[in-house]
Amino acid sequence: MRRAGTAAFAESGARWRRAVDAGFGEGEDDERESLAIRVGRHTARIRVDAIDWFEAGSYFVKLHIGFETHLLREKLGALEERLGAERFVRIHRSVLVNVDRVREVQTRPDGAYFAVLRDGTVLPVSRSRVRALEARMRAAGTVPAAAVTASGTA
Repeated sequence: MRRAGTAAFAESGARWRRAVDAGFGEGEDDERESLAIRVGRHTARIRVDAIDWFEAGSYFVKLHIGFETHLLREKLGALEERLGAERFVRIHRSVLVNVDRVREVQTRPDGAYFAVLRDGTVLPVSRSRVRALEARMRAAGTVPAAAVTASGTA
């Protein structure tokens, strides 16, 4: 997975601060809107809409907010169910991505698919999941139809 340069790095730091500092008012404890994660010795609530993508590990999920990564002790499938399908889509057995962060879907000469995020991160997309990602991107209106080129349908 490839990352972008310093401008994207600075923006990601700002997005991380906004995610943590965002006003979590009293009673705003909805599991679909925020996640509690460990940051050192403390627990922080992170706004779900600030998360770019999740990466599965053995007994944990690594969440990515810009260039920041944090561990969450939960399986990717359980997290996918808990968050719902409005914002996130499974693009690979080990990757769950925020649809709003996907800039485009591309294919390599060997036929492999990958998603390019707005910050330049490149993520693998399973062949069996590419059509679902394309459909979600069109439905969300996150990119012009011409940018969804993986299957040649745009």
